[in-house]
Amino acid sequence: MLQNIRDNAQGVIAKIIIGFICLTFAMFGVDALFGISGGGKTVAEVNGVEIDEREVLTAMDLRRRQIYAQMGDQIDPSMIDEKVLRAQVTESLVNRKLLLQLADEYKLAFSDDQINNLIVNTPEFQVDGRFDPAVFENIVRTQGFGPRQFTSFVREEMLIQHLQSGFLNSAFITSAELDRVVRLEKQTRDIAWLTLPAEKFGSEIEISEERIASRYNAGRDRFRTPEAVRVEYVELNRDVLAEQVQVSEEEVRASFEQQLDAVKQAEERDAQHILISTEEVRSEEEALALAQDIRARIEQGLSFEDAAREFSEDAGTAEDGGRLGYIPRGMFSEKFEVPLFSLEVGKVSEPVRTGYGYHLMRVNAVRMEESPEYAELRERIAAELRRSRADQMYAEKVQELAEISYESGDLAEPAAVTGLAIQQSGFFTRDGGEGIGSVEAVVRAAFSEDVLGGGLNSEVIEYEEGRAIVLRVAERRPSEPQPLEAVREQVISEIRAEEGVRRARELGEKVLGDLRRGESTSWVAVEHGLEWEVRGSVGRTDQEVPPRVLDTAFSLPAPEPEGKSLGQAELPGGDFVIVSVTRIEQGRSSTKLSSGELRRLREFHAAVRGSQAFEAFRRNLEAQAEIRRF
Repeated sequence: MLQNIRDNAQGVIAKIIIGFICLTFAMFGVDALFGISGGGKTVAEVNGVEIDEREVLTAMDLRRRQIYAQMGDQIDPSMIDEKVLRAQVTESLVNRKLLLQLADEYKLAFSDDQINNLIVNTPEFQVDGRFDPAVFENIVRTQGFGPRQFTSFVREEMLIQHLQSGFLNSAFITSAELDRVVRLEKQTRDIAWLTLPAEKFGSEIEISEERIASRYNAGRDRFRTPEAVRVEYVELNRDVLAEQVQVSEEEVRASFEQQLDAVKQAEERDAQHILISTEEVRSEEEALALAQDIRARIEQGLSFEDAAREFSEDAGTAEDGGRLGYIPRGMFSEKFEVPLFSLEVGKVSEPVRTGYGYHLMRVNAVRMEESPEYAELRERIAAELRRSRADQMYAEKVQELAEISYESGDLAEPAAVTGLAIQQSGFFTRDGGEGIGSVEAVVRAAFSEDVLGGGLNSEVIEYEEGRAIVLRVAERRPSEPQPLEAVREQVISEIRAEEGVRRARELGEKVLGDLRRGESTSWVAVEHGLEWEVRGSVGRTDQEVPPRVLDTAFSLPAPEPEGKSLGQAELPGGDFVIVSVTRIEQGRSSTKLSSGELRRLREFHAAVRGSQAFEAFRRNLEAQAEIRRF
């Protein structure tokens, strides 16, 4: 059981590390909200338990961090739709609360020892096979967690996964069903398709001046210059604030001394342990007696490593002689940690009782960081102090700017109080523009009802980390009709596109009718220069066939002997496609697969069914819950 939990958990931990938890609810990885409450207005309520504004905002911030970590330079912060993100996060928090409430109702729990042991044995947190606290802290902080928050998060994820595992582990697929699925998945078809390109037929038509004018007059409202605005704004930039911060030599020295004290107190112990479990294996007295017997045998000459391999019931460490690697303070529960850090090097502890059972411990070595020299750290500490102070100043000024801007009729007072310059943008439309006008959040705010229609200052817009602005519309340029000559090419292009789609469909339907009546369609190739594309033994995932053609081909019924099955599809852009299937070959029977292939397929399809069952269960749970959204 412990090994099963360990295997499942490490999969979860690895997915957290890359910023994305691949459970049924992919957005569950947004809740680093442990110990946070009383954060303003209530956003939702789940069976009487509130989700407040602060939880949602914190979750949104963590989700942004995860998106940035996943996408890196490929993501533009302005591309993140805050309304969509907020809605997704809120729903995820509701679902998370529901499942955690159910886990509590079922009295599911994981002990501190279990969670800490899982983390210590996670390969992503190890260097050369040993847990490295620095690596652990660095990785989890890049995901927006503190170490304790991460530990709590893993515990909750494990509870949710434990609920889900009941569905996944009980789902199954029969041999007959699997055989049918395999035959369908591996089925191939001989197909051909004829594409009638809309653009070609549209380019061939003659368009009269009367038709151009008629089209223009009918859609005059569409042929207008877009509404545009120019805004003035004040911007807070944390990096600029950091450049203005001055730190004294005394402050740097004091911070260095604090860090030096922390280094002196930081102690790590290279430890081994042997676990004698009390989980439904033996009684308390039997476990204690066995642990004492093993300790006596070690004292008499049995090596600790051999004893661990023979007796330890911690499957993750037994084969390695019970090695835990270097352990820092705070990683395990006090029941385990206190005796570990009071143990002399080379000595074997008395049996120690924890939630797992009885442990025998041995400390092989103790290490502490070497005290750094002041000169080595001075510049880094000074930069950290400046950044820390800038963070505080930035947060205070954002709050100050929000309050003053809300109360002011323009930006003069906010600029004067905060010491920020009023800047001007160029004109931009609802589709954006250049400079600050290229930021989606700015565009949304500029064209909002309050700012554009009401002439108010916007709320504070933090459009990327460490940069926030408040704006107001300085000038509005209304939409105006454009003369025909200015949009003539657009009008012609619309007519050709529309006519091309119509003609391609008309011709395609005629050709398809001829084929179904058994008539020759060679005239199409002669008259329009079109050719059939022919492919033999095409599978369902063939990358060389257009997706819509492939979907159509595999939705058609089996052809009659010496005949063909015909269908049609429309491609993006309006091209009309005639699809023909002349032969179907069923996939090989599942009985012809290797045992390994068969096992993997069975596990995959059973997992799909289990996930579907769990999602249905979750929806039912949601339907029965008392959920209020505000």
